[in-house]
Amino acid sequence: MAGGKVGRSTGEGTLETDMVFSRVALTAQVSVLLAVTGSGQDFSYPDFSNMTGLTVNANAAQAGTVLRLTPSANNQVGSCFYNMPTQVAAGFTCTFTFQIDLPTGGGADGMAFVVHNAALGLGAIGDSGSGLGYALNSNQSIENSLVVEFDTWNSGLGDPSDNHVSIHTCSTSANRYPEDFSIGKSSVSATMSDGNVHTAIVAYDGLVLEVFVDDLVTPLISAPWDFTTGGTYLSGNSVGGLNLMAGGTAYVGFSAATGGAAETHDILSWDWSKGDGPVGTNYCSPANLNSSGLAAIMSGWGRKVVTANSLALTASAMPTNEFGYFLCGQTQGFNPNPGGSQGTLCLSGKIGRFSKQLQSSGGAGAFTINVDLTALPVWRNQSVLPGETWHFQAWFKDGASSNFTDGLSVLFQ
Repeated sequence: MAGGKVGRSTGEGTLETDMVFSRVALTAQVSVLLAVTGSGQDFSYPDFSNMTGLTVNANAAQAGTVLRLTPSANNQVGSCFYNMPTQVAAGFTCTFTFQIDLPTGGGADGMAFVVHNAALGLGAIGDSGSGLGYALNSNQSIENSLVVEFDTWNSGLGDPSDNHVSIHTCSTSANRYPEDFSIGKSSVSATMSDGNVHTAIVAYDGLVLEVFVDDLVTPLISAPWDFTTGGTYLSGNSVGGLNLMAGGTAYVGFSAATGGAAETHDILSWDWSKGDGPVGTNYCSPANLNSSGLAAIMSGWGRKVVTANSLALTASAMPTNEFGYFLCGQTQGFNPNPGGSQGTLCLSGKIGRFSKQLQSSGGAGAFTINVDLTALPVWRNQSVLPGETWHFQAWFKDGASSNFTDGLSVLFQ
């Protein structure tokens, strides 16, 4: 084909020769992939003006367009669950926004994200006060559960602060709030009960449970966990998994409580997707500015578990209606202006080129591909193995020249 080795999917040749091609040749290879994916396990509540599909318990209720788990009154407790058992064992991403406000007596106690298969089903609820609506404080608990606390009161018993996140489980027994039963905890830099809206992500890939609060790039907590075999408490003792429903499903939702001090605990939005979430760590950042005036950025979405074979790469903040493709390799590099490019190549060694998946940045200045982890386009198509780190980058035309995004590193499991 005239203009270079655009059609090659191996790592042979040089990047410089691959970048010498004509616009006509590129146009001939552009393919547009339109994919709409969905799952019966996915759901989204942009707000709670419509509570269809949800069950609320005790003091939890709809409050305008928000889900209010507790009002700001003493000794309140509430829980809310999605009505259908939802797949959790294979992985999920739970994203929600919350607001904790109107404190009295200093404000207390906090809220929790809850995964459970308790005997009370959709009616499951725990104690008020330090029980946060899920744990045994004096009378009741949600057994057979895993929860992520968003705790605004220092109850002692190992709490790192009065503003912390902690993952609690007692396997199939009644869940409890002392930190002896935590598999991961951390204080939060932003004050969760400051009346502002905060965003949280709880992401599970089948091996590791990660919790993000406001910083949606760097996890606050990363805790190894298996819903069948369990995990390890911070004390070093082991804890078993849960007894899930058929197909690795469970009820999912939220709980909250107040005690002698109080505050409102509101969920403003809730999105649930099966398995996939943000993947990778950026490096070689920021990229050199391109003709759009922006530095092009790499991002990944999917799962780090190799057997899931779920990874989508996106390059964004590029000039509009330009052509390009992704690169991959196992060695980071720093090579400014290769072949006269305006950008920096952040890979070295054997470099694979996704040139058979040539893309146009279109009117949004971005493109995305789905990556087959069993056949990365390095010499003879290479499979990714657990424990390997792979680095990704995108090259794109930039007017009369070319440019690059920053890099993205993914440690696969």
